[in-house]
Amino acid sequence: MFRREASDRPAAFTLVELLVVIAIIGILVALLLPAVQSAREAARRTQCKNNLKQIALASLSHEDTHGFLPSAGWHWNWVGDPDLGYGASQPGGWIYSILPYIEAGNVRDIGAGLTGQQKRDAAAQVCQTIIDGFNCPSRRPPSLLKPWQTPLTTIINASQADVVMRSDYAINGGSRFGSLAAPSSLAQAENFNWPEPSQYTGVGFKRSEVALRSITDGLTHTYLVGEKYIQPQNYQLNDPPGDNLSMYVGYDTDTVRWVSSNNTNLDQVIPPQQDRENWQNVEGFGSPHPAGMHMALCDGSVTLIAYDITRAAYLNGGERADGRIGDEGPPTIGGGPVR
Repeated sequence: MFRREASDRPAAFTLVELLVVIAIIGILVALLLPAVQSAREAARRTQCKNNLKQIALASLSHEDTHGFLPSAGWHWNWVGDPDLGYGASQPGGWIYSILPYIEAGNVRDIGAGLTGQQKRDAAAQVCQTIIDGFNCPSRRPPSLLKPWQTPLTTIINASQADVVMRSDYAINGGSRFGSLAAPSSLAQAENFNWPEPSQYTGVGFKRSEVALRSITDGLTHTYLVGEKYIQPQNYQLNDPPGDNLSMYVGYDTDTVRWVSSNNTNLDQVIPPQQDRENWQNVEGFGSPHPAGMHMALCDGSVTLIAYDITRAAYLNGGERADGRIGDEGPPTIGGGPVR
């Protein structure tokens, strides 16, 4: 009788057993969470790498069509103009020039044939057009952000835009910044004293027209486009230097980055850095990824550049015609021919 009554009692967890189960679940979640985060970051890295792959292929299609890689444009006070062609005559940056090769030619054509205020308004419309593929998913989605608006950054050939599209990628400007001077009007541009192209050592610089045949160090050894360094707290802000204007502006730290400020001195090399707070680097490349940054090469491939790469190897990768590969030799002066 006693045993029968005991067997009829409903089964239940004790409080101790429940706490043990909760503790086990907590441990499993804690163990699983890093793996999930790692998998997500791996997916974001893959997407970032694919973005650069498509940009590289578009740049090579541009070179195949026009005979040179997309130009970096004139200056941050200028954006793209659909009626000024490609190359040295195009004030807008390299992203504007590759739009037809990423199935966005309709965006580049906005404002074609217009004049005066209508054309300026059309240029502002282009700056406010969201296009996928120019943002690293580990940083931010494609979106419109407020630009830095001061008299210094007034766009000469576009109306003021309250928000603009920004990019996380920059073309390789080489190892010397060069002149920042630019004309204040199209009329002045016709007789402007432009800097000599041979002073630049990269593949994208002021009014650049770099043909693949002029990259004598080898296409597989020369940087084309990579991730630019941005401080994490500034991803959504409108005042950080190097990330505060439209991605269609000409020669500027928003669209061009460099491996060094002086190619005759290894101490002036600007190594790639992982994005971090309280460290500003508006001239160099960098990435939010932990292992290194992605860089598209001039042969169309994409590689991961480790943050601990030697200064010599990094400098050599940024120069198109210095005669050095990897850690080879002392630095030399001069960028070499561009066509």
